[in-house]
Amino acid sequence: MKVKIVKAKVGGQKINCYLEPGFHGPSMCSDKLLKKISSKISRKLTPEEKDSEFVREETTAPLGIAIIPLTFTSNIKNNARLNNKKSIIIPTEVLIEKYNSKLPNYILLGNNWFCDCKYDDELQTYIPEIVIDAKDAWGGGL
Repeated sequence: MKVKIVKAKVGGQKINCYLEPGFHGPSMCSDKLLKKISSKISRKLTPEEKDSEFVREETTAPLGIAIIPLTFTSNIKNNARLNNKKSIIIPTEVLIEKYNSKLPNYILLGNNWFCDCKYDDELQTYIPEIVIDAKDAWGGGL
């Protein structure tokens, strides 16, 4: 699968999401983008999260975690993966980092977004084709 930027909505605000299966860090965005979508940090990082190799080596100023309800809309008439619904809302746990000019203006969706996300004690698996309007939503995947 090619890496792709797709549009999502949070409330009425449109944002870009960067789909990158294989990126093993957490989904991420800046506090500037979080403010733009009128969302807030849900919780601080745990000591284990702060001490993780990814946070130590790949971030400069991590602030906390936010749960962002991303709404993706499909233009496929008969999308079996979405049970023929027009859109899907995916609550996404996102690591929030203090804005600096080098950070992109999108949400980077990490590998944990695609596989084994657990919300409300139910295991969820999302296939990228669900949200990128692929003609054949059954093919590809990770």
